Amino acid sequence: MMSQSGRRGALIVVEPDAAQLPRGSKTAQNLARRLTQLQAEADLLHIKVFAVTSIEAAATALAAFADPA
Repeated sequence: MMSQSGRRGALIVVEPDAAQLPRGSKTAQNLARRLTQLQAEADLLHIKVFAVTSIEAAATALAAFADPA
């Protein structure tokens, strides 16, 4: 990742069970909504999301990047 003045980076995140979920299921819809929200947050931080390990890990990484303590 670059300095805060030129923030850019990559976040690698993939939900392993996403492909196994039945299309249209409540779980699949919730996952799609969460992935959309995650991508929107990443876009605000100029981070490219290439793939997803877990939604929770991605959210934690984005929070840490947005607010480096």
